[in-house]
Amino acid sequence: MSSSPSLATTTPPPTPSRPTRSQRRSISRREGASLPWRYLGYVGYYVGAGLISGAVVHHPMAPARYSMIAASGVLVFLLATVLNDIILATERQPLSRILRVLGTSTMLSFGLGMLSGGMQHFADLPERCAVLIPLGIVLSFVAFFLKEAKRPWRRIFG
Repeated sequence: MSSSPSLATTTPPPTPSRPTRSQRRSISRREGASLPWRYLGYVGYYVGAGLISGAVVHHPMAPARYSMIAASGVLVFLLATVLNDIILATERQPLSRILRVLGTSTMLSFGLGMLSGGMQHFADLPERCAVLIPLGIVLSFVAFFLKEAKRPWRRIFG
């Protein structure tokens, strides 16, 4: 077998550049500074979903009151979404992606609220909760895939 000169003189693949020490310190400081903000974002998710879950289940008892509580829950959940998925995101997102995240986050918050509220109050309102739980599962599932997947419809129906 003869050896080809072009194969013998191949250059090694380029090595990825590493951040300098000062760049690593800057990244570390940013991540550390964002930790309290990320915590607040996650608190916002849970508080928002909790407000919505209570409002969805109790809505027939006092519609005006529980509509205000649900609206507050949506606002808290959306603020947490903006903080976590837009402000603290590592990459800038196009406007279409931001709007999709906000819309699907609202759907997700109601789906999770229906699911958790229905589970909490099943013994109190079994007929209502028997509808809320499966609807909450479907709504949160669809919303999650619409929010997260690159090709959501294929994933949902796959």
